[in-house]
Amino acid sequence: LLRNTSFVNPTGLDPTGLHYNEETQSYFNFSTASDLASLINYIINTHPLIFSTSSRHGPFPVDNGISEIVLPQTFTLVGGKTGYTDEAGVCMILLVKNDSGETLINIILGAPSAKDRVIEMQKLIDFIK
Repeated sequence: LLRNTSFVNPTGLDPTGLHYNEETQSYFNFSTASDLASLINYIINTHPLIFSTSSRHGPFPVDNGISEIVLPQTFTLVGGKTGYTDEAGVCMILLVKNDSGETLINIILGAPSAKDRVIEMQKLIDFIK
């Protein structure tokens, strides 16, 4: 169950001209790291093909994005997603598989900048290796 999550549109973008508060909450997408990890775990187990698509490098890599994360040689990229909204800040989800075959879900929410998002994600990857 995603008890702290509400998706109101498929883009993940905030409504224009509104700020998140109790009165406007129903117009916003929101979640927690725990709920996002649960959702990703569900997708991995029921729709793994999604990650074979998301792990390919497109023609337009994002500055301070997934392609800047340095993975240990024993890790394989499974997939990931970067994002930004005024309300959520700068975010990244990165899935890696370790040499034991475990898929590790790493989530950064609310980073102050795209550069900080990469720095914090790199710290997570370095910690779990």
